[in-house]
Amino acid sequence: MKTAAFVVYTLALLLSSAVCAKNSIDEQREAFVVQAKNGNISSAARGLTILYDQTKDPLVLNDLIAILSWQENSKAIVKACQSCQPRGLNPESVEIVAKALRNEGKYQTSAEYYRYLTQRSPNNRDAWLGLALSSAEANDLASAKEGLREYRQRFPLDAHFYQNWIYVSQALDDQVGEMFAWQSWLTAEPNNKTAGVGLYTSAVQLGASPAVKSLLTQHPEWFTSADNLWFDYYEASTLLRDGIKAKSAPTIKRSSTLLQQVIDKAPKDHPLYKRASLDYFYALVTLKDYKTASPLAEQLEKEQPLPRYAQEALGDYYLGTMQPSKAESIFDTIHQKEPNNLPLTIKLYYAYMDTEQYDKAKALIDSEKPNIPKNRWDFTGSTQKVNDDYQTLMQLEALHYAWRGDFPQATETIDKLLSNAPGNPYLLAIKGDIERWKGNTFASERYFEQASQLLSPQDRGITDRGKLMAKLERKDWRGLQKNLDNLNIQYPASDQYIINDNVKKAAAPTWTGEYRRGETDSNGNVLVQASKDWTYDTHLYTGRVLDGYNFFFRDQMSFGEFEENNLYARYSGIGAEIPLSPVTLLVETGVGGHLNDKAYFWTTADYLINDQWFISGSYKYNSDNTPLRALFDGANVDDFDTYFIYRIKSEINLGLSGKYSDFTDGNERFTYLTWIEGLLYRTDSYTVRGSASYGASFNEEIETASYFNPKSDHSGSLILTQDYHYRINDSWGFDQNLKTGIGSYWQEDFGSDYNWDVSYAQKWIWQKQVDFSYGIGRSKGVYDGEGEYSTYLFANFNVRFPQ
Repeated sequence: MKTAAFVVYTLALLLSSAVCAKNSIDEQREAFVVQAKNGNISSAARGLTILYDQTKDPLVLNDLIAILSWQENSKAIVKACQSCQPRGLNPESVEIVAKALRNEGKYQTSAEYYRYLTQRSPNNRDAWLGLALSSAEANDLASAKEGLREYRQRFPLDAHFYQNWIYVSQALDDQVGEMFAWQSWLTAEPNNKTAGVGLYTSAVQLGASPAVKSLLTQHPEWFTSADNLWFDYYEASTLLRDGIKAKSAPTIKRSSTLLQQVIDKAPKDHPLYKRASLDYFYALVTLKDYKTASPLAEQLEKEQPLPRYAQEALGDYYLGTMQPSKAESIFDTIHQKEPNNLPLTIKLYYAYMDTEQYDKAKALIDSEKPNIPKNRWDFTGSTQKVNDDYQTLMQLEALHYAWRGDFPQATETIDKLLSNAPGNPYLLAIKGDIERWKGNTFASERYFEQASQLLSPQDRGITDRGKLMAKLERKDWRGLQKNLDNLNIQYPASDQYIINDNVKKAAAPTWTGEYRRGETDSNGNVLVQASKDWTYDTHLYTGRVLDGYNFFFRDQMSFGEFEENNLYARYSGIGAEIPLSPVTLLVETGVGGHLNDKAYFWTTADYLINDQWFISGSYKYNSDNTPLRALFDGANVDDFDTYFIYRIKSEINLGLSGKYSDFTDGNERFTYLTWIEGLLYRTDSYTVRGSASYGASFNEEIETASYFNPKSDHSGSLILTQDYHYRINDSWGFDQNLKTGIGSYWQEDFGSDYNWDVSYAQKWIWQKQVDFSYGIGRSKGVYDGEGEYSTYLFANFNVRFPQ
């Protein structure tokens, strides 16, 4: 009995203690709540936090969450509930924590709290809206739609619901759902301007503008005059998307015309103006209409950052207008974010090549190879086919070798691809390009013709352009412009951009000039050459007209000193380069001046037989090769000249020439020369070429001749030419040239001696339209057994005036 009484007493005592403790926690909790209500929220929150850490009492946590919500302190609420579960909270706390989690971007956890709340309090409208919103932000389409559906079934629909429905649709990128939400809201509230304008905007963005066009007449007060333009804008943007997807230049052109109309009518401060301007620029660049796009490009440069598509279009514009440094910067920035975007990688590659960063370009290709398998499965998953992306990469590698001058490696690479796909016309077209770059324009045409036979007539633009490029390369102008005009009618201007640009530059009016000034000294008493001399020669070409004719005006003059006499001779006339395919005829006629007071007529016929053989013949009546001293003696010269060139390889030429000069003083001079020249060494910026030559001449003995006139002579020489190219920036280039030559000269009655020539030159190039070069040289010549030394200066310029 006593034991039982003791147990009962102990239990009673423990229960009493627990009740007292509970009462103490509740008293403290309630005291903190009162403190918070009196304005000391922060102090109360700290107290409740300490009390919860000590007791883990859920009532304390609920009060703490409630007090923190008064401060709208989402971070503190999330922190306080790091280890809690929704089932341990009252419904009000669950909702507070769910909202805080959503505010802190923890959308998935927030959705879990809201889902629990819908189960505890299914009649809580905010629970269902919260589930829809947080699920949409977590990209959980099913749960988001469930939340909206349950809300619509359980509660009256008001503006708050429609706004959240629209938000959910936007978060899910559900444009159709968004339009339906606006439409539902407007149906419920027909005079709600916000709903009407929202439906209008959503519909035109979807291309469903006819469905809401009546709003403009029913409620004109809701819209500005610019709002009407949205219809035109979205029609244009739809055309642009469709045109790019179908690669249809006419469709893109229609889009650009409509966008231009929108830009002309929209106020510059209206959002539509900028959107239309960006799309218009994108359309123009896609069409390669860089001239029209230029003012917009200057404007967009100042409006960074740009949308992704507009930024890439700006890079395309820079690449197409010979500003590859700017293009590289843009493509490199995008490529860092999208390293697996092959079309973008190719654009970056071209930017590297155009900025002459050849190793960087090759490294970019190599870095892509591991990411692209050689083969891919077809749509059935049962057969492997050649991966088009890998094929594209290998084609680019072949072109890369060719652009760097490694033609054997380029040919080997493309031949390997052809062995796997012998009927691929695009590979044959690439081989045609490689042959053209090697100088084999006839072989190039043959490859393009083979490729053409494998393409349907409507797809032969690439081969037709290739054949015309080969003709342009060998200056076969006859019929070229007519064929190009036909291509421009048949194919989009964007496809024709490169060849049109090349023809325009090659056919442009041109001004050229050459100048040389020298002084000669000798160890002997008499100078055979003038002690001081200079020459200049300038041409002004009209540009290609009348099916390739190129007319020109020419003026050249020379000066020398002899026996204290100043000797001048001048030739001024007009001429034309006449394409008579396969022969090109050059004719020139004019009048002389000073010592050469006589008319002249010159003609040359050039015949490129094939890729190996070239023949040229010329006749000059009153030749400009007449020595000044011969003119001083009263003699003139008629020249008959012919020469042959045989290309052993693309970089090795063998030549032979012969000339007969008929002097009016009775002298007849025969001159022969044979030579071989070729490329010895090459890098991306440095080349070394070498040549060896042997020549001989024979003259009649004219005792009264004061000009140099050996009975016979023989000469041999070796010349080494080194060229170095440096790219300064997108506009300027700088070249250097060092030429060294040494030889032996034998003259009848005077024996033999060595001669030499050293010269150094610099050239500045601006945008491939203007170049100016200048240099200095020193040489030794041998005349009548005496060595004469000459120091000379020279300068040249070429200016193109593309139309």
